[in-house]
Amino acid sequence: MKVFHAARNARASWAFLAVGLIVLGTYPLVPHGGVTYDVWYQIFGIAGTAAILVGVWRRAPHARAGWIAIALGQFGFVLGDAGAHPRDHGNRADG
Repeated sequence: MKVFHAARNARASWAFLAVGLIVLGTYPLVPHGGVTYDVWYQIFGIAGTAAILVGVWRRAPHARAGWIAIALGQFGFVLGDAGAHPRDHGNRADG
């Protein structure tokens, strides 16, 4: 049964990596300066936060509090960045 779980974990990790590479590869194609660009940008931070939390949940490390603190810090960065972008759009001289 342990082999099945290891194979499933490996598939999930490879799937996350594959989707991440696709999103990363298409990121430069998104038009800059719009809401779509900002949302696309936030996907990276949210995915990173989710990956940390899933890893903590699945692996149950001894230093769980430290990993949760890192996830909360990452999510705080996402929220702060998301809050800054609407103000940026109103203050741009180019549009």
